[in-house]
Amino acid sequence: MSARRVLGLILAVALAARVAVVLLSPDYRPLFDAADYVRHAVSIGSGHGFPDSVLTSAQSPSAFRPPSYPYLLGGIYAVFGEVDTAGRLAGALLGVLAVWLVYLIARHVWQDQTALVAAAVAAVFPGLVLLNQALISEPLFVVAELAAVLFALRARAAGGDLRWAALAGLSCGLAALTRSNGIFLVIPIAFGVWALRPRFSRRALAAPAVAVAAGLLAVAPWAMRNTLVFDRLTGFNLQSGFALAGMPAWLPTVTGFFAGVFNGLAAMPGPPAVAYYMSAPLPRATVRSSLMVFFLLTSVAAMASGIALGLITLQTFSLSLLGLPVMWIGTKIGHMAFIRGSDQMRRRVSIGSLGVIALVCAIKGLSELG
Repeated sequence: MSARRVLGLILAVALAARVAVVLLSPDYRPLFDAADYVRHAVSIGSGHGFPDSVLTSAQSPSAFRPPSYPYLLGGIYAVFGEVDTAGRLAGALLGVLAVWLVYLIARHVWQDQTALVAAAVAAVFPGLVLLNQALISEPLFVVAELAAVLFALRARAAGGDLRWAALAGLSCGLAALTRSNGIFLVIPIAFGVWALRPRFSRRALAAPAVAVAAGLLAVAPWAMRNTLVFDRLTGFNLQSGFALAGMPAWLPTVTGFFAGVFNGLAAMPGPPAVAYYMSAPLPRATVRSSLMVFFLLTSVAAMASGIALGLITLQTFSLSLLGLPVMWIGTKIGHMAFIRGSDQMRRRVSIGSLGVIALVCAIKGLSELG
């Protein structure tokens, strides 16, 4: 069977899995962030535009939510009515698009066989399948991130081609207009398209300059809107300052660094990320969805790299399957605790579990030294 037909089958499975989750959960109710996105979408779909803030006592404009997902969902509501199922099916389509982008990225870096395996994993990865059925911004954000990476790779392969660099920058802008931290994606993307030598020649600097300019151009209209409605220089949203109030500005960078160190040493990037999100003053639904995206992307990248390097064999895959039933039981218990437990209990259990994992790993490492 040709690679194109296999890819078509994988995309069909990805779509079927996501649509099935939507249709099998007709009692879905938007909660936390999802409920707020629905509030925005209802206002936009009914022609009233971006709604006022609910974070202030008096009615005032809002720049808390980036606009991309509310306007996407609002457009769906305008066409199909205020039907959550339509929005969730749109999320399923975004999930299939993400699977296709994973394939294209892996094929660009490796070869068809590795790319098909990576796409197959993304198609049925439980976290991604479940993520795509919720009315939240992460599915659109994942698509924007993957598109930026793909365009940057193609720009680099084409010797810093300015058209690909511009598309990579625009994708970064879309990511920033979906989730505020997406603006930082433009930094590695600019380095990614910086392919020509000598590095500081005008020709070499053109591609990263175009990528950055395209990203800034994408967010400029919304930043101008916010500046006009607030009557002061505001930027493209206020989400980061509200969400991370009281958090040191250097902490995300340090967390990313140590996540990379843990990943390099033991293929475990999770502990620093979990510790960071547990200490952040964020709603628990936001923490959960953010960690799901984090572990999804790191797992897909690790799977593709492991296959390409020959580290994942039939034996290791079989051993992993043996752990799935126990993992499923743990997931059910954790979900019940998430629904019924308090934020304080969630933090204590999560941090306590990290401590136990760290202790076990330390004992294992010390025993191997002896």
